[in-house]
Amino acid sequence: PRHVDLVNGLLHAASKPWFQMLHHWTTEGILSDPAGEFFVVEKDQSQETNLAQFAWNDGFVLDKSKLPGTGIMDDDLVEPAFRVGKGVNFVRRCLMDGEWSFGDDLIDRAREAFCFSPDADDSSNFRSTLTEAMRIVHSHILDSLHSGEELMTHLYALKQFMLLGQGDFFSALMEGLSSELGDKVGVAGIYKHTVTSIVESALRSTNANDFPQHVLERLTTDLLLGAQDYEYAFGSTIGSKHENDTRRIWELFAINYSVPEQLKTTRA
Repeated sequence: PRHVDLVNGLLHAASKPWFQMLHHWTTEGILSDPAGEFFVVEKDQSQETNLAQFAWNDGFVLDKSKLPGTGIMDDDLVEPAFRVGKGVNFVRRCLMDGEWSFGDDLIDRAREAFCFSPDADDSSNFRSTLTEAMRIVHSHILDSLHSGEELMTHLYALKQFMLLGQGDFFSALMEGLSSELGDKVGVAGIYKHTVTSIVESALRSTNANDFPQHVLERLTTDLLLGAQDYEYAFGSTIGSKHENDTRRIWELFAINYSVPEQLKTTRA
Protein backbone atom coordinates (compact mmCIF):
# COMPACT_ATOMS: atom_id res chain seq x y z
CA PRO A 1 0.00 0.00 0.00
CA ARG A 2 2.83 2.40 0.80
CA HIS A 3 4.36 1.87 -2.64
CA VAL A 4 0.93 2.29 -4.29
CA ASP A 5 0.44 5.61 -2.55
CA LEU A 6 3.92 6.74 -3.59
CA VAL A 7 3.36 5.82 -7.25
CA ASN A 8 -0.07 7.42 -7.30
CA GLY A 9 1.36 10.57 -5.77
CA LEU A 10 4.10 10.70 -8.42
CA LEU A 11 1.57 10.15 -11.22
CA HIS A 12 -0.69 12.87 -9.81
CA ALA A 13 2.19 15.37 -9.69
CA ALA A 14 3.59 14.36 -13.10
CA SER A 15 0.24 14.66 -14.86
CA LYS A 16 -0.75 17.96 -13.26
CA PRO A 17 0.76 20.20 -16.02
CA TRP A 18 -1.07 18.17 -18.69
CA PHE A 19 -4.41 18.50 -16.88
CA GLN A 20 -3.79 22.24 -16.47
CA MET A 21 -3.42 22.47 -20.26
CA LEU A 22 -6.68 20.54 -20.62
CA HIS A 23 -8.41 22.88 -18.18
CA HIS A 24 -7.20 25.99 -20.06
CA TRP A 25 -8.29 24.51 -23.38
CA THR A 26 -11.76 23.33 -22.36
CA THR A 27 -12.76 26.26 -20.15
CA GLU A 28 -11.05 29.21 -21.88
CA GLY A 29 -10.31 28.00 -25.41
CA ILE A 30 -6.64 28.78 -24.82
CA LEU A 31 -3.94 26.42 -26.07
CA SER A 32 -1.10 26.78 -23.57
CA ASP A 33 1.42 24.23 -24.79
CA PRO A 34 4.93 25.71 -25.11
CA ALA A 35 6.60 22.28 -25.29
CA GLY A 36 4.20 20.82 -27.86
CA GLU A 37 2.98 18.02 -25.60
CA PHE A 38 -0.80 18.47 -25.84
CA PHE A 39 -2.99 16.53 -28.26
CA VAL A 40 -4.45 19.73 -29.79
CA VAL A 41 -2.23 21.50 -32.32
CA GLU A 42 -2.81 25.02 -33.64
CA LYS A 43 -2.07 25.57 -37.32
CA ASP A 44 -0.49 28.70 -38.76
CA GLN A 45 -3.17 31.34 -39.40
CA SER A 46 -0.96 34.19 -40.62
CA GLN A 47 -1.86 33.71 -44.29
CA GLU A 48 -5.60 33.23 -43.79
CA THR A 49 -8.00 35.95 -44.94
CA ASN A 50 -11.11 34.38 -43.36
CA LEU A 51 -9.98 33.88 -39.79
CA ALA A 52 -13.40 32.80 -38.51
CA GLN A 53 -13.84 30.01 -41.05
CA PHE A 54 -10.24 28.86 -40.68
CA ALA A 55 -10.39 28.86 -36.87
CA TRP A 56 -13.50 26.66 -36.84
CA ASN A 57 -12.69 24.22 -39.62
CA ASP A 58 -8.90 24.04 -39.85
CA GLY A 59 -7.32 26.17 -37.15
CA PHE A 60 -6.89 23.31 -34.69
CA VAL A 61 -6.27 19.63 -35.33
CA LEU A 62 -5.99 16.51 -33.21
CA ASP A 63 -2.56 14.90 -33.02
CA LYS A 64 -3.35 11.33 -32.01
CA SER A 65 0.31 10.56 -31.39
CA LYS A 66 0.12 12.86 -28.35
CA LEU A 67 -2.96 11.30 -26.78
CA PRO A 68 -2.51 10.43 -23.11
CA GLY A 69 -2.08 6.83 -22.04
CA THR A 70 -4.54 4.65 -20.21
CA GLY A 71 -5.69 6.07 -16.88
CA ILE A 72 -5.38 9.71 -17.90
CA MET A 73 -8.39 10.24 -20.16
CA ASP A 74 -10.73 7.76 -21.85
CA ASP A 75 -10.37 7.61 -25.64
CA ASP A 76 -14.03 8.48 -26.22
CA LEU A 77 -13.58 11.78 -24.34
CA VAL A 78 -10.81 13.07 -26.59
CA GLU A 79 -13.11 14.32 -29.37
CA PRO A 80 -15.56 16.03 -26.93
CA ALA A 81 -12.64 17.77 -25.19
CA PHE A 82 -11.34 18.94 -28.57
CA ARG A 83 -14.75 20.28 -29.61
CA VAL A 84 -15.38 22.08 -26.32
CA GLY A 85 -12.10 23.99 -26.56
CA LYS A 86 -12.65 24.79 -30.22
CA GLY A 87 -16.13 26.05 -29.39
CA VAL A 88 -14.91 28.35 -26.62
CA ASN A 89 -12.15 29.63 -28.90
CA PHE A 90 -14.74 30.36 -31.60
CA VAL A 91 -16.91 32.29 -29.14
CA ARG A 92 -13.99 34.44 -28.03
CA ARG A 93 -12.20 35.05 -31.33
CA CYS A 94 -14.90 34.84 -34.00
CA LEU A 95 -18.10 35.88 -32.24
CA MET A 96 -16.09 38.55 -30.40
CA ASP A 97 -17.72 37.58 -27.10
CA GLY A 98 -14.77 37.90 -24.76
CA GLU A 99 -16.93 38.34 -21.66
CA TRP A 100 -18.67 34.97 -21.96
CA SER A 101 -17.62 32.11 -19.67
CA PHE A 102 -18.96 28.86 -18.27
CA GLY A 103 -19.40 30.31 -14.81
CA ASP A 104 -17.43 29.67 -11.64
CA ASP A 105 -19.32 26.50 -10.69
CA LEU A 106 -18.48 24.51 -13.82
CA ILE A 107 -14.93 25.88 -13.98
CA ASP A 108 -14.33 24.75 -10.38
CA ARG A 109 -15.89 21.34 -11.13
CA ALA A 110 -13.58 21.00 -14.13
CA ARG A 111 -10.56 21.86 -12.02
CA GLU A 112 -11.49 19.10 -9.57
CA ALA A 113 -12.44 16.56 -12.23
CA PHE A 114 -9.46 17.09 -14.55
CA CYS A 115 -6.81 15.32 -12.53
CA PHE A 116 -5.22 11.90 -12.25
CA SER A 117 -7.41 9.28 -10.57
CA PRO A 118 -5.99 6.01 -9.22
CA ASP A 119 -9.25 4.35 -10.20
CA ALA A 120 -8.90 4.26 -13.99
CA ASP A 121 -12.43 2.91 -14.38
CA ASP A 122 -14.10 5.81 -12.57
CA SER A 123 -14.30 8.69 -15.03
CA SER A 124 -17.91 9.66 -14.30
CA ASN A 125 -17.06 13.09 -12.85
CA PHE A 126 -14.67 13.83 -15.71
CA ARG A 127 -17.24 12.68 -18.27
CA SER A 128 -20.24 14.54 -16.80
CA THR A 129 -18.28 17.80 -16.51
CA LEU A 130 -17.07 17.59 -20.10
CA THR A 131 -20.55 16.68 -21.37
CA GLU A 132 -22.08 19.64 -19.56
CA ALA A 133 -19.39 21.98 -20.92
CA MET A 134 -20.03 20.80 -24.49
CA ARG A 135 -23.78 21.33 -24.11
CA ILE A 136 -23.32 24.84 -22.71
CA VAL A 137 -20.83 26.11 -25.29
CA HIS A 138 -22.70 24.71 -28.29
CA SER A 139 -25.99 26.13 -26.99
CA HIS A 140 -24.34 29.52 -26.57
CA ILE A 141 -22.95 29.44 -30.13
CA LEU A 142 -26.37 28.55 -31.53
CA ASP A 143 -28.09 31.26 -29.46
CA SER A 144 -25.51 33.81 -30.62
CA LEU A 145 -26.02 32.87 -34.27
CA HIS A 146 -29.79 33.23 -33.81
CA SER A 147 -29.70 36.57 -32.00
CA GLY A 148 -26.46 38.29 -32.96
CA GLU A 149 -26.05 36.97 -36.51
CA GLU A 150 -29.77 36.68 -37.40
CA LEU A 151 -29.47 33.07 -38.54
CA MET A 152 -33.16 32.58 -39.35
CA THR A 153 -33.37 35.86 -41.29
CA HIS A 154 -30.51 34.82 -43.54
CA LEU A 155 -31.87 31.30 -44.00
CA TYR A 156 -35.21 32.80 -45.03
CA ALA A 157 -33.47 35.17 -47.44
CA LEU A 158 -31.62 32.23 -48.99
CA LYS A 159 -34.91 30.40 -49.44
CA GLN A 160 -36.62 33.41 -51.01
CA PHE A 161 -33.81 34.52 -53.34
CA MET A 162 -31.83 31.36 -54.06
CA LEU A 163 -34.70 28.85 -54.12
CA LEU A 164 -37.16 31.14 -55.98
CA GLY A 165 -39.46 31.56 -52.99
CA GLN A 166 -39.98 35.29 -53.67
CA GLY A 167 -42.22 34.79 -56.68
CA ASP A 168 -43.23 38.42 -57.26
CA PHE A 169 -39.57 39.49 -57.28
CA PHE A 170 -38.57 36.91 -59.86
CA SER A 171 -41.61 37.73 -62.01
CA ALA A 172 -40.64 41.42 -62.01
CA LEU A 173 -37.00 40.53 -62.64
CA MET A 174 -37.79 38.35 -65.64
CA GLU A 175 -40.04 41.05 -67.08
CA GLY A 176 -37.35 43.71 -66.64
CA LEU A 177 -34.60 41.58 -68.17
CA SER A 178 -36.82 40.61 -71.08
CA SER A 179 -37.77 44.23 -71.75
CA GLU A 180 -34.23 45.63 -71.53
CA LEU A 181 -32.00 42.81 -72.75
CA GLY A 182 -34.26 40.12 -74.16
CA ASP A 183 -33.41 40.91 -77.78
CA LYS A 184 -29.63 40.86 -77.30
CA VAL A 185 -27.59 37.86 -78.42
CA GLY A 186 -24.12 37.21 -77.01
CA VAL A 187 -22.22 39.33 -74.50
CA ALA A 188 -21.85 42.49 -76.57
CA GLY A 189 -23.75 45.38 -75.02
CA ILE A 190 -24.59 43.56 -71.77
CA TYR A 191 -23.17 45.33 -68.74
CA LYS A 192 -23.19 44.45 -65.07
CA HIS A 193 -24.52 47.86 -64.00
CA THR A 194 -27.52 47.39 -66.31
CA VAL A 195 -28.39 44.01 -64.81
CA THR A 196 -27.85 45.34 -61.28
CA SER A 197 -30.21 48.25 -61.98
CA ILE A 198 -32.91 45.83 -63.17
CA VAL A 199 -32.50 43.69 -60.04
CA GLU A 200 -32.73 46.74 -57.78
CA SER A 201 -35.87 47.91 -59.60
CA ALA A 202 -37.47 44.49 -59.10
CA LEU A 203 -36.62 44.64 -55.39
CA ARG A 204 -38.16 48.09 -54.94
CA SER A 205 -41.38 47.22 -56.76
CA THR A 206 -42.19 43.96 -54.93
CA ASN A 207 -42.61 42.58 -51.42
CA ALA A 208 -38.92 41.69 -51.42
CA ASN A 209 -38.39 45.30 -50.39
CA ASP A 210 -39.78 44.36 -46.94
CA PHE A 211 -36.48 42.64 -46.11
CA PRO A 212 -34.13 44.70 -43.91
CA GLN A 213 -31.72 46.85 -45.89
CA HIS A 214 -28.66 44.97 -44.60
CA VAL A 215 -30.17 41.76 -46.04
CA LEU A 216 -30.91 43.31 -49.45
CA GLU A 217 -27.35 44.64 -49.60
CA ARG A 218 -26.12 41.05 -49.53
CA LEU A 219 -27.91 40.33 -52.80
CA THR A 220 -25.52 40.89 -55.71
CA THR A 221 -25.36 40.13 -59.42
CA ASP A 222 -22.56 38.78 -61.59
CA LEU A 223 -22.07 38.39 -65.31
CA LEU A 224 -20.94 34.88 -66.18
CA LEU A 225 -18.11 35.90 -68.49
CA GLY A 226 -15.04 33.95 -69.37
CA ALA A 227 -11.68 35.49 -70.25
CA GLN A 228 -12.51 35.33 -73.97
CA ASP A 229 -15.77 37.25 -73.46
CA TYR A 230 -14.24 40.51 -72.26
CA GLU A 231 -12.95 41.31 -75.73
CA TYR A 232 -16.53 41.67 -76.92
CA ALA A 233 -18.40 42.72 -73.80
CA PHE A 234 -17.41 46.39 -73.98
CA GLY A 235 -17.67 47.23 -77.66
CA SER A 236 -19.05 46.33 -81.02
CA THR A 237 -16.11 44.26 -82.21
CA ILE A 238 -17.21 41.75 -84.82
CA GLY A 239 -15.37 38.48 -85.07
CA SER A 240 -15.90 34.78 -85.40
CA LYS A 241 -16.21 34.23 -81.67
CA HIS A 242 -18.77 36.97 -81.31
CA GLU A 243 -20.82 35.81 -84.29
CA ASN A 244 -20.95 32.27 -82.93
CA ASP A 245 -22.06 33.40 -79.47
CA THR A 246 -25.80 32.65 -79.28
CA ARG A 247 -26.17 33.04 -75.51
CA ARG A 248 -29.02 35.11 -74.16
CA ILE A 249 -29.15 37.18 -70.98
CA TRP A 250 -30.68 34.22 -69.09
CA GLU A 251 -27.39 32.34 -69.56
CA LEU A 252 -25.11 35.27 -68.79
CA PHE A 253 -25.99 36.45 -65.29
CA ALA A 254 -26.31 35.07 -61.77
CA ILE A 255 -27.77 36.31 -58.50
CA ASN A 256 -25.68 35.74 -55.38
CA TYR A 257 -26.46 36.04 -51.69
CA SER A 258 -23.49 36.70 -49.42
CA VAL A 259 -23.94 34.92 -46.08
CA PRO A 260 -22.15 36.42 -43.01
CA GLU A 261 -18.78 34.82 -42.36
CA GLN A 262 -19.81 33.36 -38.98
CA LEU A 263 -22.68 31.47 -40.61
CA LYS A 264 -20.44 30.18 -43.41
CA THR A 265 -18.00 29.00 -40.77
CA THR A 266 -20.33 26.79 -38.77
CA ARG A 267 -22.06 25.06 -41.67
CA ALA A 268 -19.69 22.15 -41.09
